[in-house]
Amino acid sequence: TIDVPAQFIAGKQDWGANRIAGGAAGAGKTGYTKFTGVQLVDRAGHWPQEEQPEIVSQYLIGFLKST
Repeated sequence: TIDVPAQFIAGKQDWGANRIAGGAAGAGKTGYTKFTGVQLVDRAGHWPQEEQPEIVSQYLIGFLKST
């Protein structure tokens, strides 16, 4: 298992993130003991940190403050 805080951030339009068993929403359902959730970034594909850097930064800062 992954036993540290973890969060899944992906572009909403990323075909890869949507091919995970159970969809992106199911990303942390198994294998994580401290999963904090899924953040899907609208108007972003495979590189949300480059396509929507402000939004990804907000998600990362919120995650870091909550752990």
